[in-house]
Amino acid sequence: MFLKASCIYNLVYAIKLHLKVHFHEILH
Repeated sequence: MFLKASCIYNLVYAIKLHLKVHFHEILH
């Protein structure tokens, strides 16, 4: 259960980071 939650957390973090980088590219 904990491992699954950790996996989902890492996935969400990776998606947020990707969107942040993408958003930064669009602005500049």
